[in-house]
Amino acid sequence: DAPPAGSPLGRVQVPARGIDVVAREGASADQLDRGPGHVVGTAYPGGRGNAVIAGHRVSFGGPFAHLDRLRAGDMVRVTAPWGTAAYRVRSTGSVAAPAVDLGQQGPDRLTLVTSAAGLRLDRRLVVRADLVSPANPAAPPARAHEARLGAVDDTTVLLLGLWVLAAGALLWAIRLLRPRWGRIGAVLVVSPLLAPAAVGAFHAAAHLLPATL
Repeated sequence: DAPPAGSPLGRVQVPARGIDVVAREGASADQLDRGPGHVVGTAYPGGRGNAVIAGHRVSFGGPFAHLDRLRAGDMVRVTAPWGTAAYRVRSTGSVAAPAVDLGQQGPDRLTLVTSAAGLRLDRRLVVRADLVSPANPAAPPARAHEARLGAVDDTTVLLLGLWVLAAGALLWAIRLLRPRWGRIGAVLVVSPLLAPAAVGAFHAAAHLLPATL
């Protein structure tokens, strides 16, 4: 059976390039914060079709920080509960975000996705690797689900605006309280509320960036 969302899916290793990470099921922005994620609706490693795994390149420990080191001919090994699959890298390159191949037609393969170099928000670094071990009949079939990479939540912009307004109001409160409490006193009174507002604004802003950053 396919693993439940958020659970460990398999270990992705590229010994020649120092990559050794555990991928989980699901590639939403929140799930990728916990580690590389398998894009639901694509094949599972070792199975028929195109298995797609995305991961952060910079933030949250940067599990795919060295993905750009992969070269044609490198071997990628994915160890899942149903067996180990071996892939050989065919190509590595930068593509426009909408052009990342999530399709299931063509040869059995693995697609690794992260952010492009230079923090190009409109592009992704994509590694394509062909399955060289026999297809594993024990691999779960791809779920009947529209495959898509994590996208910006429509509510994020609203949340960011609300957090920024809250932080601005609290900063204004410091000015109003300063004549009565003094600068330090006003800051001490307001800071317990200002800190959560600042953290909330930061997290909302982070989710406006590509999920693979």
